[in-house]
Amino acid sequence: MDLEESVPVEKPEAEKVRFTHNELLEITNKTLSDLISCDSLIKDLPHDPTLDEINAQLALHHGQSITVIVKKDNNEKLPIVVHHGATVSDLKKAIRRYVALSLRRKGDNTKISWKYVWKENNLKSGSVILEEDRAKLNDCGIVNGSKVTFVKRFRQKNSIKYSKSKRVNY
Repeated sequence: MDLEESVPVEKPEAEKVRFTHNELLEITNKTLSDLISCDSLIKDLPHDPTLDEINAQLALHHGQSITVIVKKDNNEKLPIVVHHGATVSDLKKAIRRYVALSLRRKGDNTKISWKYVWKENNLKSGSVILEEDRAKLNDCGIVNGSKVTFVKRFRQKNSIKYSKSKRVNY
């Protein structure tokens, strides 16, 4: 074995390509966007998807998750992805993540007090009010494609009453 063959040959300084940090970021983002747009499973995601969004889309494709449509007061529909064994609490957390990510993408710095939102409102699916956080969505009759709305809570004499027509507008 010849010694010259095993030693890497250095390229002259003029042939080395150097990129700035911003140029590398731009190249990486462009490459990722091209890869995502070519993949049939995740091409419907935004141009800057998070790892959670990609994992949720893959879980949907493999039948491990369901999509719950959450309808806001302004008729905006939020497609929320949760796993099959999810609870009401998991659904609430997924709504929180979806709204936070949506606001961040719009450049909106609005802070939402989710403690207040859940204190004043509940979720409702058909005639079932989802008030127990530990209840499984399957037990509440929520399946893939189910529609869920916000309902306002009214307090009267230490008990909770619910309005059928009022919904939250955040």
